[in-house]
Formats: sequence, C-alpha cells, structure tokens
Amino acid sequence: RKLGLALLEDCSYGDHSLRAFVAQLVLLTFHTIIPYILGLGDGDLEQTNKLVDMTLTKYPNAALYLFFKGRSCVIQGEMVEAKGWLERSIESQKQWPQLHHLCFWEMFWSHCFQQQWSDAVNCMDVLCRDSKWSKATYLYLKAAPLLMDAKRPSSQYDDITKMIKYVYLLVCALCVRVRACVRAVCVCCESVCAVSVCCEGVL
Repeated sequence: RKLGLALLEDCSYGDHSLRAFVAQLVLLTFHTIIPYILGLGDGDLEQTNKLVDMTLTKYPNAALYLFFKGRSCVIQGEMVEAKGWLERSIESQKQWPQLHHLCFWEMFWSHCFQQQWSDAVNCMDVLCRDSKWSKATYLYLKAAPLLMDAKRPSSQYDDITKMIKYVYLLVCALCVRVRACVRAVCVCCESVCAVSVCCEGVL
C-alpha cells in the first residue's frame, strides 16, 4: 500500500500528461472517499489539498477538482466553503450530470450538518428527479430533514408518511427483483452442473 501510494504521488507531480491526471484522480478518490466508505480511518487531506490547489491554479474551472475541493472541505467541517466549491463545480460544466449528482449529495450532508433542513430537502428533490441510482434512498433522505424541520406545517406530516410508505414499497420491489435474480443464477448453476455430469459420463 505504501509503495503504491508513493508511486502514485511521484506520477502525480511528475508531469502534466494523462498518466499524471489519472494518478491524481486515484489519489484523490483514495484519500477523500474510500477510507470513509470502508471505515479505514481518515485520508491524507493535506495531500488532497496540495494536489487540488496545484491543479486549480492552472485549471480553475476543472469540475472534478472543484468537486474534490468541496468534498475535502466537508470532511474538514468547513461547510460554507464546501458549498461554494460544490456550486462552482456544478456551474463549471453541463456535460456530466452524474457529477452534479455527487455535488448535490455532498451539499445535502453539508446542509444537514448545519441543520439547514429546507436546503437539504431541495438537494434531495434534485436527486429524486434527475438521478436513477436509488429512489428509495433519496426519498428516505428527503423525508428525514422534513421531519427534523420544526418550521414545517403540520399538514405536511401526511405527505411525509406517504413518502415513507412508498420507500417501503420500493424496498420490497427491490427484494423481489433480487430474489428473482438469485433464483435465475441458481437455475443456471444447476444446468451447468448437469451438463458437466453428462460430459463426464461421455468422456
């Protein structure tokens, strides 16, 4: 691991080739996303900021690096700065809506940490409308800040309840599809085993 990181760092600062760009993205992903998803501890944020700042000095509108800068700020608890960087990343390009979704995801958590519930709901509205990753997750995360918002009208509680019930239905539908896939895989495995037994008999 140490050798791999050291080689990636050497490549990142070596030149401005495509190889350096790929090495930088691998390092940034490793330090800002993977450790926190897998529970491996903290990434090297000093190295992250150094890489991002170096690139943004030359390419100030690089959408990926603006995103990683915002992600780094979220990790460090700099929520106001994070929102600024993430908004810049969204505004810098329109070709990759998936990158916009990542930015809205980070902005959602930034707003939640600051108890800005209505802004958090707005971020989830965008993801519910535009992203196809997991409607159940997005709806649940939209309902949670609505419940936390003390300023919500009492009439909205029924809508939240319907939302949570719909999340349950989406999860059940997913379970049915997964079960069907598992059953299909089992049938295929049984068929392969049967063919193997027949072949052994012939041979």
